[in-house]
Amino acid sequence: MDARTTHTPTPTPTPPPTQTPTYADADSDTRAPAPATHTFAVSGMSCGSCVRHVTDEVRKVGGVDSVAVDLVASTVTVSGTGVDVDLVRSAIIEAGYEPAAAVAV
Repeated sequence: MDARTTHTPTPTPTPPPTQTPTYADADSDTRAPAPATHTFAVSGMSCGSCVRHVTDEVRKVGGVDSVAVDLVASTVTVSGTGVDVDLVRSAIIEAGYEPAAAVAV
């Protein structure tokens, strides 16, 4: 054996770079939009099947969190964030009913 030993030092791992947190400008609003509720007057609904058809179609619309159909009041109430009321109207029409203009609540 050779008395001389070569030693290669083990490299020290480099720590990951530190990231400086970024903060939004004090004037900008970074909160998510608040959910909104829209109620449509809808004629012609009279039974549980009507409720199911309207509910199933309206739930397909992006942003819709909940759908409530009231047969007595002949209304469809939709809640959600960023809901496009025109798409909700189209969904109600697709279900076979004619909605009136929506009223934001």
